[in-house]
Amino acid sequence: MIKTFEFMYGDTWYKYEGGYIYRQDINDFYQPYCPVLIDLESILNTFDTPQLQTIMAAIIHGFVHGKNAGRSQQINEFKRLFNID
Repeated sequence: MIKTFEFMYGDTWYKYEGGYIYRQDINDFYQPYCPVLIDLESILNTFDTPQLQTIMAAIIHGFVHGKNAGRSQQINEFKRLFNID
């Protein structure tokens, strides 16, 4: 199992713990944010903390990008369904 560690992405602190990435809120509490696949555990165990911090930041980047792309697709589908320009 990967040890718990904190990392920063953008100007926000995150924490990896037990297969999940948590995002720090304005009250300095960590809220669940993004799951990490269990299958990655054995691969990630071979990296040290600085490398893990970079990998987790990349996972957050992909998660945010995917979330935004999905939102954009939903908006476009809504516009198409209701014939809105």
